[in-house]
Amino acid sequence: MNSLTENKLRDLIATSVFEIVKTEEIAKLTADGLLSCPEDIDDITREGWRKLKHTCEPRCLMKIGPGDGPENYRCRKPHAFKDNPDPTSHQYIKIPCNLSDASKEILTRAGIRRPPSYEGAQDEHYSIPYFQPTRHMAPCITNAQCNMSPIIPIYFIMFKSMCNAQIISQTSGVSKYILKYIAKIDQCNYVFVFANGRNEDLRVGVHFLHNIKISTSAINESKALQNKRYKHHPTGTEIPDIQCLHFILGYSEVTTNLTFLPNNTGPFELRTQHTVRLDQRGSVTRNTSSDDAAGE
Repeated sequence: MNSLTENKLRDLIATSVFEIVKTEEIAKLTADGLLSCPEDIDDITREGWRKLKHTCEPRCLMKIGPGDGPENYRCRKPHAFKDNPDPTSHQYIKIPCNLSDASKEILTRAGIRRPPSYEGAQDEHYSIPYFQPTRHMAPCITNAQCNMSPIIPIYFIMFKSMCNAQIISQTSGVSKYILKYIAKIDQCNYVFVFANGRNEDLRVGVHFLHNIKISTSAINESKALQNKRYKHHPTGTEIPDIQCLHFILGYSEVTTNLTFLPNNTGPFELRTQHTVRLDQRGSVTRNTSSDDAAGE
C-alpha cells in the first residue's frame, strides 16, 4: 500500500458523531441521494448518538484480575480521545506481540530483536515490521463525549447501524484481530447445576463470562472460577434461542470471504491428529492414515 492509498483509507474513518456528515461532503451526499435536505443531517447525528455511542456494560468488559471488585475489570474498547496519544492527528498504537522466550532468544541472536534496555522497559524493538503490528486511531474532536467506535460514515448513513471499521497493520496484527471476531467462539455464560441439600430439587445458576475470546480475560475468568465453591459442579454454556435455531437449521454464525486453515505447529508427538507408537525395537512408527497425514 502506497502513502496516497493509506491517506485516503485513513481519511475514511470517523470517531465522533459530529464527523458523520462533514460540511465539505454535504453536496456530494445530496447528489448521491443519501441526503434529501439539510434537516437530514440532524436526524443522522441523533441516530449516530443513539446507536454508536459507547456505554460500558458487562459485554464490553474484560477481566484483568481474579477477584469480583470493579478493579478487576477494564473496558476493552480504546477511548477515541483519552487513549489517543495525539487526538489531533492519525496515530498508530502498538498491538502486543506475544512470543515465547525461546522465540525471542532466536530473534535476538538473528539480529531481528533488540531486547529492552532494562527489565520492564518499553523500548523493545524488532527490525522486521511483521513483529510490530499496530492499530490505527483516527483524529477525534476534543470535546466529543460519545466514545464512538471507528466507522466509515457513508456506511452508517446508508444502513443506520453500527459498521465498525478498524485499520490494522501487518499480517500478524490482522490475523490476530480477525481471528477473535470470526474463528473464536465466546462462551457467553456458563451454567452450573447443584442439588438442594434439603430436598430432591436441582438448582441452576448462571455466571457471566467477560470476553473470554481475549486470552487475559479467559485466564482470569478461569482463576475466578477456581475460587468459587461450585467449581466442581457440572457446568454448561448458556446460549440464546436464536443461536439454537442457527445450530438446528445449519446456519453459519459468521459470513466471510476469508479462509482459515488450521496449522498445528506444536511438537509432532503432541499433535492430536497424530498417533505415535514404538515398534519392538523401540523405533517410532508413524500412522499413515488420511487423518494423520492431514496434520503433517
